[in-house]
Amino acid sequence: MYDFPKEILEAWAVHEALRRLGFLPEEIFVSMDNPEGFLFVVLIAQEKTFGINIGKPSFSEEEFFGLWEKFTNGLATFPDEFLQNAWDNSVIRTKTPEFVMALLQKGFSMMPGGIKSLN
Repeated sequence: MYDFPKEILEAWAVHEALRRLGFLPEEIFVSMDNPEGFLFVVLIAQEKTFGINIGKPSFSEEEFFGLWEKFTNGLATFPDEFLQNAWDNSVIRTKTPEFVMALLQKGFSMMPGGIKSLN
């Protein structure tokens, strides 16, 4: 029904995790703007930068823009089960402690209670 590459779903899950931790959407960027062609989610907030490498996708940077736009434009219409399944099966959800520790070690402050929202 909704067929998106796993890297798009993982990028959304990382974006969602950062939002749940209290970061603003305008502080979170998804990019393939690097010579190696890796997909990154980048947080620029609190005068710091933090990048999460999603991996090297099978699609090009040009294809990425279309896929990401299609996904984000569809967010309001996707069934809750689809998004919950994408969240439940994401790598970032299974690596919550490591993810949060990395942000804390980098010096980021998070919304009180935000960590609970990652369950």
